[in-house]
Amino acid sequence: MALAAAGAHAEKTDVVTLRNGDRLTGEVKALERGLLTFKTDTMGTVQIEWDKVAGISSHLLFEVETSSGERRFGSIDQANSAGVIRVSEAGGEATDFEALDTVRISQMDTSGSLRDRVDGSLDIGYSYSNSTQISQLSIGAGLSRRNAKRLWDFDLSVLESDAPGTQSAGSASLSAESRRFLGDREFWSALGSLELNDELGLDLRTLAGAGVGRYFRQTSSQEFAGLAGLAASRENFADGQTKESLELLLGIQYDAFRFDTPELQLTAGFAVFPSVTISGRVRTAANVRLRYEVIKDFFLQLAIAHAYDSEPQSVGAASSDYSVTTSVGYTF
Repeated sequence: MALAAAGAHAEKTDVVTLRNGDRLTGEVKALERGLLTFKTDTMGTVQIEWDKVAGISSHLLFEVETSSGERRFGSIDQANSAGVIRVSEAGGEATDFEALDTVRISQMDTSGSLRDRVDGSLDIGYSYSNSTQISQLSIGAGLSRRNAKRLWDFDLSVLESDAPGTQSAGSASLSAESRRFLGDREFWSALGSLELNDELGLDLRTLAGAGVGRYFRQTSSQEFAGLAGLAASRENFADGQTKESLELLLGIQYDAFRFDTPELQLTAGFAVFPSVTISGRVRTAANVRLRYEVIKDFFLQLAIAHAYDSEPQSVGAASSDYSVTTSVGYTF
């Protein structure tokens, strides 16, 4: 046990050099979305803004990805100039990357398994007007896990509204996606969702789909991706009807993030579902989410969502629904 502990301690010999000249010794864990995760013995695990880093060195094995989609596997050596990352591969070939063009660094252990990160968030909002006696409750949660090869993402959203003399109405969705990263910024995607919406007369929509996507832009502060594929759905409506259909899936997603204090994150997505089996029917779903950090790990959020169905399948159902919510939340 003593030898194992000594060996584990000896591993923390990675060096991070900051642009102000400071040097930190520890273990490089990962670079993701402009933040370098670095584990030290004295300060624990810290996150360093990538634009503050002049260089890093580590004998461990990493996958390094650039904004152009290029990937290299190997250890990271100290480069001859500041702002450059040098990856030394097993065959002895060394490749230099501009640090600011490096968008992701993922650590690999010698057994070939990948160490990954788990990120999550939880937010809640509530509003009430005494004059109208209308209340609204919103709850959101998210969990994501990413390594060099895959991304798993889970999202939950619940919105409930109450008004005097009317039945409470609301909407809810639970979605999951798994992405398998390929070369040249491309990826395979498998996704599924459960959704209900009283305004659209939808008791439950179960959807499963798959497609191929591509990151059109990847930097340390932005990601822009598109996806095309097929989805199969089963819909249970409030009037008792049940519909099964096959749909095309076309979507785009944009993320922008700033990790200088205060942190700021913008996420926007738009998806179109032209039906293959129901002639003339087209569904769309759009969402925008803006988060602003108030104190460390706590944020204010503004979220906008819109759903549209060109041919509602339930009698008396509306063709569109939208919501605007504000909430407070916590990230971990």
